[in-house]
Amino acid sequence: MRILLVDDEEELVATLAERLEMRGMTATWVTNYRAALQAVDQQSFDIALLDVRLPEMNGLDLKRLIEA
Repeated sequence: MRILLVDDEEELVATLAERLEMRGMTATWVTNYRAALQAVDQQSFDIALLDVRLPEMNGLDLKRLIEA
């Protein structure tokens, strides 16, 4: 399973990605909406976990952009 993690708290998202990878999943993590959009353009994901309170753009708006 390929997972995209988006959260502005770098330590949290890096730790979560590490834990998921220990369980056999592929986790890509980023800390802002621009990097998230770039990641989605470069590869496909089975699921995305988005922080609702990102700086500059909230997670719900990011979800809409990813789905478009």
